Amino acid sequence: MKAQTIFLTILLLISFNTYSTPNQKLPKEGVGPWVVNVYYEDIRDFRRYIHFIGKEPWKLNKGKHFFTIDVENLHNYQELFEFGFKVEINHKLTERIELDKRLFEEEKQQNKNTKSFPQRSCIRTVAETFATMDSLVSSFPTLATIVDIGDSWEKITPGGLPGFDLRVLKITNSAIAGPKPILYVNSSMHAREIVPAELNTRFAEYLLNNYGTDADATWIVDHREVHLLLQANPDGRLLNEQGNVHRKNTHDNQCNTGNIGVDINRNFGWMWAQGICSGQCSSTNVCDDTYRGTSAQSEPENQAIDSYIKTLFQDVRGENLNDAAPDTTTGVYIDIHSVLGAILWPYGYSDPGASNIGQAPNHTQLQTLGRKFAWYSNYTPEQSFELYGADGASDDNAYGQLGVAAFTFELGGSYFNPQCSEVENIIPTNIQTLIYAAKVADTPYITASGPDIENLTLSASDVAAGTSITVTGIANDQHFNNANGTESTQNITSVEMFVDELPWDNSSTPILLNASDGSFNSKSEAFTGSVNTTGLSSGQHIIYLQTTDAAGVTGVPYAKYFTISDPNNFGTVTGVVRDALSNAAIPSVNITLGSQQTTSNGSGQYSFTINQGNYTLSSSHAGYANFSLNNINVTAQQTTTQDIIMQPICGLLDDNVDSYSSITQAVAAGWSHAAAQASNDDWNISNSGVSNSKAFSSSDVEFITDKYLISPALTLSTSSSLEFWHKYDLEAGSGNFYDGAVLEISTNNGSTWTDLSSHFMAGTSYDGSISTSYSNPLGGSNAWSGTQSSFVKAEVDLSSFAGQTAEIRWRMGTDSSQSAGTWEIDDIKVLDPSACVNPDIIFKFGFE
Repeated sequence: MKAQTIFLTILLLISFNTYSTPNQKLPKEGVGPWVVNVYYEDIRDFRRYIHFIGKEPWKLNKGKHFFTIDVENLHNYQELFEFGFKVEINHKLTERIELDKRLFEEEKQQNKNTKSFPQRSCIRTVAETFATMDSLVSSFPTLATIVDIGDSWEKITPGGLPGFDLRVLKITNSAIAGPKPILYVNSSMHAREIVPAELNTRFAEYLLNNYGTDADATWIVDHREVHLLLQANPDGRLLNEQGNVHRKNTHDNQCNTGNIGVDINRNFGWMWAQGICSGQCSSTNVCDDTYRGTSAQSEPENQAIDSYIKTLFQDVRGENLNDAAPDTTTGVYIDIHSVLGAILWPYGYSDPGASNIGQAPNHTQLQTLGRKFAWYSNYTPEQSFELYGADGASDDNAYGQLGVAAFTFELGGSYFNPQCSEVENIIPTNIQTLIYAAKVADTPYITASGPDIENLTLSASDVAAGTSITVTGIANDQHFNNANGTESTQNITSVEMFVDELPWDNSSTPILLNASDGSFNSKSEAFTGSVNTTGLSSGQHIIYLQTTDAAGVTGVPYAKYFTISDPNNFGTVTGVVRDALSNAAIPSVNITLGSQQTTSNGSGQYSFTINQGNYTLSSSHAGYANFSLNNINVTAQQTTTQDIIMQPICGLLDDNVDSYSSITQAVAAGWSHAAAQASNDDWNISNSGVSNSKAFSSSDVEFITDKYLISPALTLSTSSSLEFWHKYDLEAGSGNFYDGAVLEISTNNGSTWTDLSSHFMAGTSYDGSISTSYSNPLGGSNAWSGTQSSFVKAEVDLSSFAGQTAEIRWRMGTDSSQSAGTWEIDDIKVLDPSACVNPDIIFKFGFE
């Protein structure tokens, strides 16, 4: 066998409670291997150790000063102490990896032709990836082609395995002439990192499968070239599919431990073996994970990638290290790895503080774009060397030679082979990041500092010519992740719309939209405008919007489709919205019919003109239960009258969180939040609520904490009940729940708290009991845990607390060593018919 099997047998004799505190003592049982958390005091000691051992960490938490890595034996364990580190065994990861090995062996025995990873149907193998590429080209022959850019090591080596072609999936509309800005993306250059290739493949599927129906996907395919090397290290990946844990390619360099190969991400030509890291930025030991090869670009994979990108991007940077590329440089280069959860940019070979050019001459522009990418992914943005440094790396090579905006995306996750529930949470946000990368590829060094558009909405997407379409949205100049420094932001100055014209065409005529509050004078501005469809031909049309800030920088375009249909096919639906108790007309109600939206006027009247067919009519308004009616039949050239009767919500609390731009504003409205353990009271307001609105949010972190969100005090009655919507990604695995969340109530001003699960109504329940093995404050308690990827409604009967003043507490408990996602809580209501006096007064400020 050509690969080192890192995890041979995990001895189950180790007590899972013995090493919960980091220390400098060798394990009393077993001889390894283990996965360990290693705690440091100085980041330089961490970097020195990483380069000493020639391996990369699995995870790095700079905030808590520890990293996670595999240790093979007692000698390697002892080495950690010699660097001054304290160590704890990460039993959960060790368990999970042993379980994966066992499952793989079981599946291999049951089916010798198994094509997928054990219990990882969400991850495609090399063969399945290539089959997907072929299928996409067959389905979209004018939009997708395959480019063979070279061969893998096995393919060029006689007498070995067959090897692979290195296949790039090129996506662009061949009917539209170029040149076009280019996005190039590598993935899974390190073979054991299996999620990047799946993300890249799904990005390709997203662009092609949504062509013609999603306006943004369509204009990207029409006016960009997207080049995707889905499997950058297919030889190494194949070893992982056979049950190994392998990082490098499979160059047979006679490593005596079996860990053959060259680290492709240390073998590129630019600054190869010239790093100034503590020790080395790459290794000369053939058995190390970071072995750089015998010479620059000795590996066929590196030769192929380097040659190909030189056909895509012009060399716009000088020969000197301090020569910057022009601001007008076009193109974006991305190399996707995992699992450190970071957005990285050059230089990686040199310390940022070094006197001999520690930062790339385009550092400021790269940092701005990196912080923008990190806003989408919520990863840490930083220069590559700030992680631990590498020479001969992919992003340094692309930027250093060509000046192109080059980045490494380190996807988050628990480890290299996460379970599918975790994969499905990683991919969606990162697809959005890649969509932005494609959009910004025309002038990334300029456009990335510009503002973006959120919640772009059309009042109707199918109308008769002459019907006005209302356009609304939010222009925002603050889409930057400031976890590692603060990006400069400016006020919005304008929003422009283009109808059936390209914004970047100098002959196009922009239509200026209006600030909803009357003037553009803040960093986030709601806007509105209208599309005049008079004279437009039947069929599909497109609008583009872009926004500009006070620095004069215009952000990327955002697009929407609408259709002009035969007016003879349209009918009318009209009616009045009324209060179910008073029969009074209700103004300003949000009403939706099919894809159209409107609001009731001052007399409660509404009207739609819409293409014939069957639709669902729905309405919403603060203080009222949502209304929905199916099968509204619209007949051409006829009027259907349908009044809407809305039931007042009688309650003590109605908070959809949307009125808060920060947790501070929520506190001013009566909410509170705190943490009982660790300094991790990270409750905040996210943009991930129901229907992409705002929500209360807290992160599942990788250390012990106990944190909670508390409602305003409410006087309850025999009719009181609670409802809210939430979703969560809380650490679980191997049949265990490790991190979790509960709901509690206090009727004595917070002195004691009682779990509310015995008061849950039908359809609401916890997922299971939290493990007691890793010091979670909720250990042994039933709780919500695992992954609930979409919002679900929770309902609780509060009648048992009638006559008492109570507070509701949403509480999260986490243990050590592993993080997961977030807990999002939205649309919180405490209902009570006895409080039904005047809904407009009750709900004016969110609570009474």
